[in-house]
Amino acid sequence: VTPKDNQDRIRAFLNIMAWKSEADATNSVALALTALLRFRWPGAKPFGAITASKSHSGKDTIVDFIAGPTSKVEVSWSRSDWPLQNESVSVLADPNVGILVLGNIRSGTNIIESAFIERIVTSPRSLMQSSKRQGNGYERDGDFIVLATANNGRFSPDLANRSCPVHLEQRGDINKRESPI
Repeated sequence: VTPKDNQDRIRAFLNIMAWKSEADATNSVALALTALLRFRWPGAKPFGAITASKSHSGKDTIVDFIAGPTSKVEVSWSRSDWPLQNESVSVLADPNVGILVLGNIRSGTNIIESAFIERIVTSPRSLMQSSKRQGNGYERDGDFIVLATANNGRFSPDLANRSCPVHLEQRGDINKRESPI
């Protein structure tokens, strides 16, 4: 990889996204750097809470920006921790997975919460157990980050306290949106 001497492409990308505030653009860059440097802080990384005011605002585009070259896997959200834990434990068995994405959470009016996610975000090393796996589970270093995408999502105080929030505020008709890049 040959690094560029300037940040023109990143700046162009950041300028076209419909951020709610400049802090949201800054937080997406912070999460991208965290993804690249995730091995430096086992279990001491923020939870990426990526929300938007409506569908098709660019949440997955932000996930791709944050991930860059880092391997990511998306799992389905479940209000109950066991299905979420089973699926997450299964995909995190691959040591190459650097980002776990909880994709397009449907929260309705409920608060998004998960004791399992709280634990794996903050633990330097976690025992990963699942009812779908044989044996006593396995241990995994906290060398990955967790991102979640949701429309109008509200996270529990425990997840919010551990998060680096990114919010997109799409205005106007999404179908008439044009990108200069």
